[in-house]
Amino acid sequence: MKKQYSSELMDYWIRYSNIDTWQFWACVVLLIGPLVLLFFILDRSKAIHMGFFGYSIHVLTFYADNFGVTHGLWDYPYKVMPFLPMSLMIDASLVPVLFMLVYQWCVNHHKSKLLFLTATSVCFAFVIKPILSLAGLFLLFEWMNFFYLFLAYMFVTLGAMLLTAIFRWLMRSAIRRIA
Repeated sequence: MKKQYSSELMDYWIRYSNIDTWQFWACVVLLIGPLVLLFFILDRSKAIHMGFFGYSIHVLTFYADNFGVTHGLWDYPYKVMPFLPMSLMIDASLVPVLFMLVYQWCVNHHKSKLLFLTATSVCFAFVIKPILSLAGLFLLFEWMNFFYLFLAYMFVTLGAMLLTAIFRWLMRSAIRRIA
């Protein structure tokens, strides 16, 4: 069954999501564009801190997206490559980079991370995902709606903030023991 599924995915990609389609190029831009932006805007003096937060967002978003796709709640019908995860452009680039940049801005300007990351979640759930949906790059199924997506983004946001706070505390306590 796995071989048949892989073969059908490849066939689908060749027909609908290959290099000759605008959807392919939209996925490439959504994957590479934010990473290029991050390269130029990342505060390198806080790269580990920002990177850990972004990685936490990436991992938690990937798990949430994987849950949603495997349970038939939503889907990403187009991919950059057929063998890559369905939502690579969103989970590995767009979401983590934008959340990282907002988080970085909050840290550098001593603003409320929770407030501005909640606003970022609102933006993703009620602006970016609906635009992707209108473009056919993101599909909602069943009872799923954009409000529930907002709750998922909040879960991811709070989880990443908690993980980052815990690991920063562990790092500071380890440094204090050494000094």
